[in-house]
This record gives sequence, C-alpha cells and structure tokens, in this order.
Amino acid sequence: MYVNTWALRPVHRAVVSAAGPLATLAVLVLLLATIRAAGGAVAASPALYAALAFLAFLQLTALVLTLLPIPGLDGWGIVEPCLPRAWREFGARVGGIAPALLFLSFLLVPAMNQMFWRLVYNLCKMTGLGADFATKGLLLFQFWR
Repeated sequence: MYVNTWALRPVHRAVVSAAGPLATLAVLVLLLATIRAAGGAVAASPALYAALAFLAFLQLTALVLTLLPIPGLDGWGIVEPCLPRAWREFGARVGGIAPALLFLSFLLVPAMNQMFWRLVYNLCKMTGLGADFATKGLLLFQFWR
C-alpha cells in the first residue's frame, strides 16, 4: 500500500511501518491459539492441523522477514527515525533495490540463507509451533507433487 511518508512526522512514519508486522503478528497469534485449542483434535483431522501449522509457519517467516532492518522493508521504517541523517539518506537511495539484494543473497550466500532459516526455526520452537506439522502442511499444499 502506498503511503506518502514525507507528509508524516518521523514517529508517525515508524508507526505506519509497524502496522504491517503488527497485523502479521496478530494473525500469527490467532493461528497459534487455534492450533493450541485444536491440539487434541490432531488425530481427528491431521490435514487441517498440518495446514494451520503451515499457515502459521508462513506468517512467522513473513514477520521475521519484514522486521529485518533493511532499507525498503518495514523493519527499516521502524528504526529509521532513530538513525543518523546519513544512514537515513543512504536508506532512501538504496531502498528500492535493497530487498531484491537481500533475496539474491539468500539464494547465492548459503550462510545468509542458513542464518535466516535457523532464526525462523528457533522462533518456531519458542512459540511451540511444530515444524514437522508445518512441513506436512507444505507437502499438502504442494498437491501437484
């Protein structure tokens, strides 16, 4: 969604940047609560349970990704008002290409890829989200295989 951030005060720009990750967090919390509430029903509907786990895994991954303090991502917009002017100007110059470079580094730099996914899986463990069920949900999602 386009927002004219230059019309906002710096603190308000940070709040606008935080809105997306907060919405993602809210959906993640709802999914985790649903999974926990349906925990006993795993035997009755394992496919639904796996699908919810995969959806929660995707939300968690999106949350981690958007909170990275990379120009062009919401994490940068959250911390930008606190940064020195030179850093803010640098972020404004590279904000259009920085997310693409981040994804390219995930593809070409194995250490970056491993670090990102290790963080996501550690957060899965912390939240009680079973990565094994999320993997089963991924396999169900890939119906063409």
